Amino acid sequence: MFNIGTQELLVILLIALLLFGARRIPEVARSFGKGLHDFREAMSGFEREIREEALGEKSVTPRLQPPRQAPVARGDAAGPSRPASQVAEQADGAGAASPRPENPAGQDPA
Repeated sequence: MFNIGTQELLVILLIALLLFGARRIPEVARSFGKGLHDFREAMSGFEREIREEALGEKSVTPRLQPPRQAPVARGDAAGPSRPASQVAEQADGAGAASPRPENPAGQDPA
């Protein structure tokens, strides 16, 4: 592709090491790879659109869709599952809210 020899590649890597440092080279390479991937994806999309416009045909290559997540199983159909202690409190009526809020300081709210 570029016809780069071993010596030229070593000089390029040495310059990159001096410019970015040893800790940043993997980060720079990762960013470069992602950018190259996005560029190639955009170019193939552009070529696909040109081909569809020129030939009046649809692309036969399917577009990749992200995987769908399976629905989460629930304990009962009425709603999300609750701990047994909450279910027991509601059955006894102990967890029911009082008609007026409690006043811990003993002051009259009115």
